[in-house]
Amino acid sequence: MTRRTSPSDVDDETYHFLLPYLALSPEHAPQRKYPLRDVLNALLWMSR
Repeated sequence: MTRRTSPSDVDDETYHFLLPYLALSPEHAPQRKYPLRDVLNALLWMSR
C-alpha cells in the first residue's frame, strides 16, 4: 500500500536518527500492523 506524502512528514535523515529510539523490535516484526515511519508521522502531525 502506498500513501501520499505530506509536507509535515519526517525526512529520511530525521527518521534514521530517531529510529533507534523508536524500534523496540525489528522493523518487520509480525506484531507490527503499521510501519513505524507512518506511526511517527501521525504522532508528529497530531502534536502540531
